Amino acid sequence: MLAADTLELPAAAAEPAASWTVERVPTLNRFLARLARLDDGATGAFQHASWLHSWYSCLCAGDEVEPLLLAVRAHGQAADAMLLPLVVRRHGGLRRAEPADLGITDYNAAIVRAGLVLSDEDTAGLRTALRRALRGCDLLLLDKLAAPAGDRPDPWLHLVDTVDSPLSGHRVCLPDSYADWLQHIGKHARKEFERCWRVFQRAPQARFVMADGVDQGLALLRRLARLQHQRHAHTAGYRLDQPAYDQFYEHFLRANLDGGRCVFTALMDGDEMVAGLFSVHDGRRLTMLRIATAGDEWKACAPGKLLLERTIHAMHARGCREFDFGLGDYEHKRVFRATAVPLHEACVALTARGLAWQAGWELKRRLRRHPALLDLARRLRRQLQRG
Repeated sequence: MLAADTLELPAAAAEPAASWTVERVPTLNRFLARLARLDDGATGAFQHASWLHSWYSCLCAGDEVEPLLLAVRAHGQAADAMLLPLVVRRHGGLRRAEPADLGITDYNAAIVRAGLVLSDEDTAGLRTALRRALRGCDLLLLDKLAAPAGDRPDPWLHLVDTVDSPLSGHRVCLPDSYADWLQHIGKHARKEFERCWRVFQRAPQARFVMADGVDQGLALLRRLARLQHQRHAHTAGYRLDQPAYDQFYEHFLRANLDGGRCVFTALMDGDEMVAGLFSVHDGRRLTMLRIATAGDEWKACAPGKLLLERTIHAMHARGCREFDFGLGDYEHKRVFRATAVPLHEACVALTARGLAWQAGWELKRRLRRHPALLDLARRLRRQLQRG
């Protein structure tokens, strides 16, 4: 854990008049207590205390990932203006500050007080204060930043120069009538859902399940994890089979299933899981995070797509109207008429050592626009590594 440290802009004519204080909060419990005072119920799923408590408790325990919990307030004010849940990771001798993510958070954001307005002068002063708070870090890496809706600006989009991300989210908003929504997505999709449900129900013990207790939820989650681990056993970069990740999802489910913030649904045939889905509900929107399906013998009923539809139907009956399919531009999301959510990213060098990494990040970003050049660069890197 990084030591607590309060950083203030000194009064100086060359600096903005509205100075800011950025404090490194020394413990997770203190950070969550301040979050409770700041939060008015509109916090996103991945910035809510329930998610952050499980995330930092399970994924921030080793030497390679240090918590960096920042609280920001205008100088002279007692109340926090925003909170920044970050970590510091070591990579090749560099210290990188980045959001609490590690590949499992779909959307990263600052946690902002309702009604906060930042002037140009505020932004300049806050940028200076944050750079001081990040001393000791070589880079600030930000990704999966979504432009916020409503009156809550995400300061990250103003404090750093961001670029469009190759990733995007996908959301759909349903009317009060589920039948009207089925009409909206079209006859072909509606008939396909009906066909898949009929095919699935040919199985002798076919049923849709929504976990209604922690024990049942944990049993289903472990089945989902086994399906995913088997399918991705040889997938480069797959990390969910690491013990810390299993611990995180189980920790979150234990603490949040009964309260409704965690939702687990499945298609089952007796004790066999045909498809399983782990979701997070923030009180307004259901975000569908982890999905796994069984083997090709169930292919005829399109179990993944069918489970998504059954889950939306069940949650709609409980009053949920917004659904987020998460990251990735997959074909099934177009079936649901999901709207793309543009995301943004940034890489900011904080020291001279970070400049080389930033240059490499910029190069890779430019190469993404030219797949042939990107493929050539990867092959050259592999040849250099073998040599």
